[in-house]
Amino acid sequence: MGHGHELGTKRLRLRRWREADRTAFAQMNADPEVMEQFPAPLTRRDSDLPVDRVEAGFEQHGFGLWAIEVVVTGQFVGFTGMSVPGFEAHSGCGAARSSRCRRRGSCRPGRCARAATPGSPLFQVDRDGKYPALIDQILADAGITVVRSGVRMPRMNAIMERSVRTCRRELLDRTLIWNQRHLLQVLREFEIFYNEHRPHQGIANARPLAPLPDPITDSDRLAHLHIHRRDRLGGILHEYEHAA
Repeated sequence: MGHGHELGTKRLRLRRWREADRTAFAQMNADPEVMEQFPAPLTRRDSDLPVDRVEAGFEQHGFGLWAIEVVVTGQFVGFTGMSVPGFEAHSGCGAARSSRCRRRGSCRPGRCARAATPGSPLFQVDRDGKYPALIDQILADAGITVVRSGVRMPRMNAIMERSVRTCRRELLDRTLIWNQRHLLQVLREFEIFYNEHRPHQGIANARPLAPLPDPITDSDRLAHLHIHRRDRLGGILHEYEHAA
């Protein structure tokens, strides 16, 4: 296995993979609880294949998925980092973040990923002090350009993070995505739902691309409402409207 920079927090260390990690990784991938959102647990042979791809990615791109180790015990508890997706990305970014950890709270992927060396030709960060000079040095050594968020735009990241969180909570966390075509299809459906039907509290429960309907003042209609429900994406999303 390769060697290189190590990063971490007081509790966790992010490092290159070691040969001994394969056994712990195979045990993690055989755990049904860890693999709950995957088609099935992996055999030892299937578990070794992604480790081989991770090492090949480090050699080819200079970045990849770091092994996560508990500082006190030296225990391998998962991985986090950046990897090049197996399809052509249309978002302007050539890498995707990925994490997987052991169960029972051994680590938090979000916290680990913030400490990881991200890897893509362009890496966007905000101007928070949690990105020290060491991060810039490591990225520069790997040939990665850091792009910082706009000056005096404190809500820029917050708005985007809230939109992405909504999409994950209401759609992606409840959907098994098979490939890029499937992903684009469900995202288009969610975009229509999000902009044309879903109420937004920040704009008085209106919809971004549709005005609020006229209020019902007729007491007879209020006593006998006829509501129709329309399901999107097989029932993951629901739209409600008054019957004609």
